[in-house]
Amino acid sequence: MSTEKFYGATYWRSLAQRELSHDQAADGWTEFDPTLAAEAARGRGLPVVGAKPVHEDNPEEITLEQMVPNDGVSRRRFFSVVGASAALAGVTGCVRKPVENILTFNDRPEDLIPGKPMFYASAIQLGATVEGIVVESQDGRPTKIEGNPKHGGSQGATSVWTQAAVLDIYDPERTRTSLDRTTAGTETPVDLQTARNALGKLLEGAAKSGGEGLGLVMRYPSSPTQRHQLEQFAQRFPKGRVFVSDELVPWSAFAAAELVAGAGARAWHTLAKTSIVFAADSDFLGVDTDSVRHAREWSKTRRVVGPTDFMSRLYVIEPSLSGTGVMADQRLRVKGSQVGEVLLALAHALSKSPEFKLPPGANLDGLPQPKLDAAQQQFVDTLAKDLGSAENRGKSAVLVGPRQPAWVHVIALLIDVGLGNQRVGTVTPEQVRPDQPTPGSGSLRWRIDGSAPKTEDLAALAAALGNGGIKTLLCLEVNPAYEGTGDLGLAKLLPKATIVHMGQYRDETAQLAAWHIPTSHFLEAWGDVETVDGTLSIQQPLIDPLHDTYSTTELLGFIATGKMIDGYSLLKGYWGGAAGAQFSDRIWRQWVHDGLVSGIPREPGMPSQEGWGAALAAVGQRAPAIGGLEIDFHVDPKVLDGRMAGNGWLQELPHPISKLTWDNAVYLSDATAKELGVGNQDRVTLTVDGRTIEAALWILPGQADNTLSLSLGYGRVGHAVAQGAGFDANPLRSGKAPWFAAVNLAKAGGMYTLASTQDYGTMKPPPNPLGIDFPERPIVLEHTRTQFQAEPNFVEAANMMERSRLQHLWDPPKFTGKQQWGMSIDLNTCTGCNACVVACQAENNIPVVGKDMVLRAREMHWMRIDRYFRGDADNPTAVVQPMTCQHCEAAPCETVCPVAATTHSPEGLNDMAYNRCIGTRYCGNNCPYKVRRFNYLAFNLDVRPGSMWTNDPDGAWLRQLQKNPDVTVRFRGVMEKCTYCVQRINEAKIEAHVAGRDLVEDGRILTACQQVCPTEAIVFGDIRDPDSKVSKAKRSPRDYQVLRDLNNHPRTSYLARIRNPHPDAEPKAAAPAGAHHEGGHGT
Repeated sequence: MSTEKFYGATYWRSLAQRELSHDQAADGWTEFDPTLAAEAARGRGLPVVGAKPVHEDNPEEITLEQMVPNDGVSRRRFFSVVGASAALAGVTGCVRKPVENILTFNDRPEDLIPGKPMFYASAIQLGATVEGIVVESQDGRPTKIEGNPKHGGSQGATSVWTQAAVLDIYDPERTRTSLDRTTAGTETPVDLQTARNALGKLLEGAAKSGGEGLGLVMRYPSSPTQRHQLEQFAQRFPKGRVFVSDELVPWSAFAAAELVAGAGARAWHTLAKTSIVFAADSDFLGVDTDSVRHAREWSKTRRVVGPTDFMSRLYVIEPSLSGTGVMADQRLRVKGSQVGEVLLALAHALSKSPEFKLPPGANLDGLPQPKLDAAQQQFVDTLAKDLGSAENRGKSAVLVGPRQPAWVHVIALLIDVGLGNQRVGTVTPEQVRPDQPTPGSGSLRWRIDGSAPKTEDLAALAAALGNGGIKTLLCLEVNPAYEGTGDLGLAKLLPKATIVHMGQYRDETAQLAAWHIPTSHFLEAWGDVETVDGTLSIQQPLIDPLHDTYSTTELLGFIATGKMIDGYSLLKGYWGGAAGAQFSDRIWRQWVHDGLVSGIPREPGMPSQEGWGAALAAVGQRAPAIGGLEIDFHVDPKVLDGRMAGNGWLQELPHPISKLTWDNAVYLSDATAKELGVGNQDRVTLTVDGRTIEAALWILPGQADNTLSLSLGYGRVGHAVAQGAGFDANPLRSGKAPWFAAVNLAKAGGMYTLASTQDYGTMKPPPNPLGIDFPERPIVLEHTRTQFQAEPNFVEAANMMERSRLQHLWDPPKFTGKQQWGMSIDLNTCTGCNACVVACQAENNIPVVGKDMVLRAREMHWMRIDRYFRGDADNPTAVVQPMTCQHCEAAPCETVCPVAATTHSPEGLNDMAYNRCIGTRYCGNNCPYKVRRFNYLAFNLDVRPGSMWTNDPDGAWLRQLQKNPDVTVRFRGVMEKCTYCVQRINEAKIEAHVAGRDLVEDGRILTACQQVCPTEAIVFGDIRDPDSKVSKAKRSPRDYQVLRDLNNHPRTSYLARIRNPHPDAEPKAAAPAGAHHEGGHGT
């Protein structure tokens, strides 16, 4: 049972464990057993994961066919599910470099050294978010993505989706040839030239009528080159229409800025100097636009060394617990449709403060005063008092999520401006980069995006298809048949037009198309992208296209002009004209080298704001909050809106909060589940305006009552990995209410098995026949800032054993290395975003195992993010804790290995010798942190052509390309675990030796998890060096070691979580007891 007591509170990781805690409180502790948990939760339908009988851990009794979610799946089907991560290692000499000259990010040697990676700058766009990246290339193969430290959108880090993107380039499910479906009932593969000629004839016919009946659907065009091509499209087809399908763009935020400041106005926030952040249904640390930049900036205000250090405060209101909600100092759960009401009440409350000054033209007198319940009113009063204080004027930020309607964003902008948070003066893109000092003050920034094209949405497309206005439809890297809301019925309307689908996959729309033309992955293509703040980036290819494809820029250029020009020439040609006389080959090389376009003036940063009156008038026309049962739709934190659903790494990644893998589910609170008479994993039907889907339930703490939440992106067809995973939410959505709607729920009968990792690996002190009361062990430690100031040594006091008693029972290993490695993880800044988990998977060749193996607790992730709840079952607080091998100096795993397959290095690493391991699993049993993984099957190796790839001879070849040749690919029957990225340590030591240095400089070694972390929560280095960052972190009074009393002397330590609630909301502290687990930790 995994619970934890801390200052009178209790920690738990699932409702089943919480129920078990109460049921067994009088009987003493027993080892957590899934059957006992099921008994305790019977009748409640609480999450009981892992209770499925298994074959006594005997891999011989499990076939490959049993390792996938659906019954009757073939051996070949399994390896489609594990996708591009199941592979052999170390393909060398596979150099498919682009023809054009591309420039490495670092200074490269005169000649390419085989086996030594090169790094190239590029960028990735997801919706309105752009991240600058640096891509590692191993002998011409892109294998790993890192953040570009020069780019303000990433600042050296990346999101979880950027980390996973490298897997997609080697996805065998990508279409490799064009498809001709013009003859009914047939699908004929054709070469790329044939498909291009067919597209050209369609375009020539459309041009004769000025584009009458021609439509183009695409993603949000942030590329300056593509925007220029859209201007050419309008010239060639003046009657043609352009539609955009992209749920990752904050359309309502754009609309609100334009209401206030005119066409093309864009508003955004920087958080590096804020003292208060209020997130209203905004997951700005998770899935919202620019989350990596926001996380990096916000984390700078949360670094606490001593009790008197400055620390910002985070308020959150939301319907379902998010990554941002986990980090909240004060959180209020409300329905999604009620968020605007709370924000409007806050504006009225702030209007009474002398520090709140309305801008010209704004008036709150005519706006209604919402009625709030007691909890909501108390939250608003506290927040208004904090925001309206003189000390916080100009130092706060109000963030509203993209799901909220435009009028809510208008209120947030009004509050920001009224509180003095608006930045003064004009800016250039170079000035707005968060890593550089900027003039003026305030977190709110503005600019005019004068080149934003005029586009229409999918509702307009559905209307045009319905009335015959669109005869020929070009779909460029979009999937409107799946992405359209249910009320539009696009899947039925699309066949009315002749469709040419251009994309990487044979998806739902491609299956309706007359022609399908495969497109290049962004790592195979030239391009450019622009952020909301005006930062311009260059995309360069890392490899020649693996298949017969065109890039989206090349195809859009062909559509717009009728000429097929290579991407390099298109890009350089556009910028040669846009930059004017200052453009030269030297400047171009510099742009490509840095991944950034510099020296190009953009629009002023402070548009006139003359629309407050009209913008606030829209508030009076708002839709009322939903009274009964409400369903909220969310962009999924793993597969987004479905565009990443074919990525096996992301499908198997545990959800940051629920820890579900391979499925989405309908989240609801425990109280709502009781009221509706439903339980966990029940099949139910959901009906909105006559449209019905079937889905499964999952009870989630922190969920607003009478509110269901369902994420987008699942229920896909057309991709082997995504097929059969989860439930499609789009049929329930409508154009008028795309994110919140009244819903009816009914039982459908039966259960649906959901795979969650939250209950595995728990432990607790067993009953002792001698009557010894073993104290409970600390796992998570946290305090409030006020309590930290009163008890600066609370961490040491919470430990059950004094440091003086931590003595080795026998001679410790001889650590003779000149440098000793260790790690520190700051729980005050870790948001649980999962980027580190996928980065570790990409770096260390970790396989995907499938849903059935996850149900058997056999996932292979070396790193996991444990999530703990504390407090009330429906309205708890939460904390996350990354857990990986602790590299104990007195490691329990080493003492029980009969063949010394795991031993200590002279530099303090707990090493694995894979070819010595005989698979006893004694080490895994003896590891108190449960961080070792066993290869029950040859997840990585059994992909020989002729076995399951009889009809797919390229499948094994594709999967080999992503593997990191510096890391051994493990085989069946061996244990594996975190190595502290020993391959990176050795590389740095070699470089230091070549340079004539005895020691590796501090900061030269970045582990994969450390390098990707948006908040820099992970620090790694030499603990023997007193001036290293990790040594300084370990000297913090917040530093502690998990299970220190076991005398393992782990090299990884943690910095305790500090919460900073408003003094009026400060919880009463009980007697100091430490943050102890009655149970243990999770997987």
